[in-house]
Order: sequence, then structure tokens, then C-alpha cells
Amino acid sequence: MDLLWQKVLWLCSMFLLTATFVLLPLAYFRNHAQPAGPLGQCVLGMLQCAAAGVFLSTCLLDLVPDYLASIASSLAQWGGQTSFPLDMFIMAAGFLLVLLLEQLVLSCCSHGDSEAPDYSERQALLDPRASHSGGALNHGHGHGHGHGHGGTTSGWVRVVTFACALSIHSAFEGLACGLQLSATQLARLCGSLFLHKALVALGLGLELWGPGKTVSHPAGWLLAAIFSLASPLGILGGALVTRGDPVVPGGNTMARSILEGISAGTFVFVTFVEILPQGLQAPGPPMLKMLSLLLGFSVVTATLFIEP
Repeated sequence: MDLLWQKVLWLCSMFLLTATFVLLPLAYFRNHAQPAGPLGQCVLGMLQCAAAGVFLSTCLLDLVPDYLASIASSLAQWGGQTSFPLDMFIMAAGFLLVLLLEQLVLSCCSHGDSEAPDYSERQALLDPRASHSGGALNHGHGHGHGHGHGGTTSGWVRVVTFACALSIHSAFEGLACGLQLSATQLARLCGSLFLHKALVALGLGLELWGPGKTVSHPAGWLLAAIFSLASPLGILGGALVTRGDPVVPGGNTMARSILEGISAGTFVFVTFVEILPQGLQAPGPPMLKMLSLLLGFSVVTATLFIEP
């Protein structure tokens, strides 16, 4: 089979895989709005912690190292030598950009409203009151329910930026697959990405459609579609480049490196400010939640370890 058609087959498979796993939580929670009983709450809390572990590992072992390698390659090509930590500055800019956007939205939505902001935005990471009230599962569903500000407003801002950061990274992963000139190397690279993408897609689905989430269904469908199409479009772009010119352009451009750095910064913000606290505040025994987090972290670590 021609290499181009093999890449088309891989991109179709990648789309079906990510779309299926990102929509699984929607299919489940459509009929189970909130798990009933202590056991259901415990299982959901463990799932949230496992998803937090998946994203924590993706952040620290995948996105950030890829970005640092990319910016180092770009600076070497440009011949720029500086003692200024440009790589960390770009990532910090992405972190602060999400924080600024969130605070601007919160300020605009709460302007002229005398009601106090949601306590869940100010509570400590392991505050007992958070666990008692269901933590992040009730995020935006306490006394602030239905007001579109406070925890609810910042929640959808974080989820949107988080999904966009994941999509940007997925597009670059797909581009790397599409630029392969060997069918064997293409199969190894795409195959190793499948489990990783399935876990990340499932975690994103929980963030979009889990209990207490603030993203509307149309917005959730749009974000899920963007994420599902990101890797296939990256594969298609790489395939078209190699189809037109057998010589693959070496290195990364500075524009790509800057975009990767900003997306890595947004991913760091949402992982440590939203997802990790949400998992730790979920109902359930603390040690079981910690074991679930470590399990999610370990599975992604294993998939990254075996990648070629």
C-alpha cells in the first residue's frame, strides 16, 4: 500500500479513537447525571483522580519536555545566544495569559453583582470543608448555582483553554507522524500514540461532561470535535508536505516553538490550579484517590517510555 494511503488510514483510525473516548463520558452521564450512593461517588472520585494523574504525567513528561526541545532547536537554528531564560518566559506567558483571561471574565461577569464569590474559588487544596461539600463535584453548584460567575465562570474558561492547549499539542504530534518517510516508523509512532491519546481523550471527556461541569453541550461538542480532529489534521499536513517534497524540512520554526510554549503554560496552569485540586477534593478515601492518581500517572508514563 502506498505510504500516503497508509497515513490516511492512520488519521482515520486516530479520529475514530479520540472521538470515541472523548464521548464516552457524555454517553454515560446522559443517563446518570450524578452517581447515587457512597460507592458511586467513590468510583467517580477515583476516576477523577486517575484523570488528574493522566494530565499531570502528560504535562510534566510530554508537553513541557517537547516544548523545551523545540525551543532549544529553534534557538540553535537562529544562532541566538542569550543568558535570558526565554524558554521559561514563553511558558510563563502562557500561564499568566490564562490567569489574566480568567480574571477578566470573572470581573466582567460579577460587575455590579453584590453576591459574594463562590467559596470554592478561595478554599485551600485539602480544606476539610471542600471534601464535606463534595469539593469540585459541586463546583459552581453551591450557592452560586445558576449565576454564571464565580466558580462557574472561571470553570469554563479553564476547560476551554485546557482543551485548546491539548488540541495544539495533538496537532504537532500528528504532524510528526505525517512527516515520517518509512511505513515501519509510521506504524510504530502512531501505534504508540494510540493508548496515550485514548487516556487523554477520556480525561478530557470527564472534564467536559462530568457531574458539576459548567461547559454547555454545544460548546462541549465543539471542543471535542476540535480535539478529535487535531491529530488527524496534523497527520494530513505532514503527509502533504512529504508528498510534495521528499526532503523533510529539518528543525522547528520559532513560531511553532512559541505556540508550543504558550500552550504548555496554559496546560500547566489548568493542570495544577483546576484538575489536580478537583481530583483531590473529590469524594472517597484519600489513599484510594492517591492510588488512582498514581495509576493514571504510571499508565501514561509507561506509554511515553515505550514510544520510539
